[in-house]
Amino acid sequence: DHRDLHSFPTRRSSDLYIHKKEIEWIKIDLPKDMTEIKGLLEKVMEERFTKLTELGFPVHNPKFVNKKELLGMQKKLQEELRGLPDPSVYAAISVVAEIMKVNHAVEIIETQGMESLRKYMERLEHEAYSKSGSKASKRLAEDLYMRQAIHRIKDTDTEHPKLEMVRNIVSRQIAGRPESRVIVFTNYRDTADMVTASLEAMEDIHPVRFVGQSSKYKDKGLTQKQQVQKIGRAHV
Repeated sequence: DHRDLHSFPTRRSSDLYIHKKEIEWIKIDLPKDMTEIKGLLEKVMEERFTKLTELGFPVHNPKFVNKKELLGMQKKLQEELRGLPDPSVYAAISVVAEIMKVNHAVEIIETQGMESLRKYMERLEHEAYSKSGSKASKRLAEDLYMRQAIHRIKDTDTEHPKLEMVRNIVSRQIAGRPESRVIVFTNYRDTADMVTASLEAMEDIHPVRFVGQSSKYKDKGLTQKQQVQKIGRAHV
C-alpha cells in the first residue's frame, strides 16, 4: 500500500474502517539451486514420515501435509500421554517435532529465499549444539540429507526471484509518484533484513526496517519508543 500513512482516517472506539484492496498475484518459479535444496529437505521429511508409520502413526498424503495438520497431530499425541505412557508416543512426538522444523525450512525456501533459510539453519545448528538443545534438533543436525542441504545452502548465492520483483515494483512506484510511501510486508524478520538491504542499494529509495519488540536469536526487536522514531523517519 503506497498511500501516505497520514491519510488513514482516525478510528473511533465505535467505528471500524476497512479499506478496499486490489490484489494482484504474481507467480514466480524457484531457481534450480533452490529447487534442489528443497528436494533434499523433502527427503529428510520423507524419512520421518516413514518412521511415524513404523511407530504406528501413519500420515495420509504426507507430501501435502501442512503446518496446521502437524500441530494437530502433535496435540493428539500429547493427549495420548495423559493415559498410559507409551515409548512409541514419546518417539512419535519427537519425530513430529523434526518434521515441523524441516517443514518450516521448506516454507522459507519457497516463500522467503536463501538468506532467510541460511539464518534459520544457523539457528537450528545453534540449538542442536547447545546444552539445552532438543533431541529433535540434534538428530536433524546429524542427518545426511540435512548436512547436504546445509552445505548447499552455504555454497550458493542464489536469491529468491521475489526480491528482484520487489525492487522492480517499488522502483516503478517511486518513479511514477516520487511522493509515495511504500510498505513491504514480510513473513519473517530475516526477510525484512534482506529486503531492506536490497532496497538501500537503489537510488531515491530510503527503506526503514520495522520489527516488533519480541527478540530472537541475534536479533533484538524495537521498543515502542524506537518504533515511533522509525515511523517518524519514514515520513521525512
